[in-house]
Amino acid sequence: DGGFELFWKPHLGYGGSFEWRGDIRFEDEPSWNRFFTGYRLFLLHQARLAARFGAELLAVGVELEGTTHRPEWHALIAEVRTIYSGRLTYAANWDRVEEVPFWSELDVIGVHAYFPLAPDEDPSDEALQRAWDGVLADLAELSERNGGKPILFAEIGYNRSLEAARQPWAYEMDESPAARRLRRRLIALAIRRVENAPAIEGMFWWKWIPGPNHHDRDFSMKDPEARAVLAEMWGDSTRSTGSDPGRSTGGHP
Repeated sequence: DGGFELFWKPHLGYGGSFEWRGDIRFEDEPSWNRFFTGYRLFLLHQARLAARFGAELLAVGVELEGTTHRPEWHALIAEVRTIYSGRLTYAANWDRVEEVPFWSELDVIGVHAYFPLAPDEDPSDEALQRAWDGVLADLAELSERNGGKPILFAEIGYNRSLEAARQPWAYEMDESPAARRLRRRLIALAIRRVENAPAIEGMFWWKWIPGPNHHDRDFSMKDPEARAVLAEMWGDSTRSTGSDPGRSTGGHP
């Protein structure tokens, strides 16, 4: 219909002794109680905002892999449902998606799809294809074990880097033509594979930050090679017109 659907995905910040939100975990019950008391207030506030703005999908958590074993999640998901009527997901990191114990209580299985695909800097198309075949087979099995629940790539992206196939999560950038070519190939292949994978209902590309993002350029989908491959795969609305690359000329969510 040409419209947009809104995915409300509140990321929890981290710092201090935590190098990544997936490392948030505690050794004693008072600390766990303090965490979930604060997180409950945060998430319920986000759920009310998602409901107010008509978001179709809400993530109850993002990469909080050190917490998913806790029983508090079950009551929290049930409480969110009392104030938000849209679909619910949780955004699991690619290597922890099998370990989330509450998929049955959600509507969509969310995954941050930074799957390593090849050990070399310049993998062949055949090697990348085989890697995706394995990933998608595992995800299809996960969906089947959960009653055919759809899977969403709640985040996927490739940096401009020769490491992008073997470490898609790495932030270091490479300005070489070879890195740009690899990034284009990886984006195009991901789109082609997901479009033909019945268990996957869609993907959200990381990242397109509104306005200039000169100081936050890693993974930017405003880069010429990213815009070009989206234009090839999804139509001319994302093609760069030669204007300021820090400005959007249209695109897909």
